[in-house]
Formats: sequence, structure tokens, C-alpha cells
Amino acid sequence: MTGRYLRSGESHLIIPENGGATVMNNGTDDTSIFDGLDTGDKIEVVCDYILESYPASTTIYSCKLLEDGGPEDLPQDEIDTLAEMGWTID
Repeated sequence: MTGRYLRSGESHLIIPENGGATVMNNGTDDTSIFDGLDTGDKIEVVCDYILESYPASTTIYSCKLLEDGGPEDLPQDEIDTLAEMGWTID
């Protein structure tokens, strides 16, 4: 899955180009898998099945930075929806 990274508190999300936000759970032994990522970065993850909730959630097994980004690279409609539910952008 490819999309934009979003940190919200202690949670890590990916917002794919053609989908809603998905919470990423670390399925690796690498506790630093999200270190060095900034909100808005374009990433690629290898993930498990996606649980259909909102936001959705999945377990990831790798995460690769594709390009640097910033909060302005996130889709505003998705950010607004998350904000209405109490999610914050870090």
C-alpha cells in the first residue's frame, strides 16, 4: 500500500491515494519502524488484511520512505473527517 503518513499522538496512520485513513500496527520486531517519518511523507508499506472500521486498521511488516512531504500533502477532506472524530495531526 502506498500513501501519505500521518502521526496522531501515539498512533501512526497511512492515507492511501484512493482510500480512507488506516491505522498501522507494527508487526515487526523493529520498534523504530516509524522513526524519521514526518506527517505528509509518502510511504510504501507491506501490510496484512485491512479491518473495515473508520479509521481502518492493519498490521504492517515493512515501511519504506518514498519521498518527503508535509502536512499540506494530506487530503484536507480526510483530515477534516478525522478531526471531527477527535484525531489530531502531529
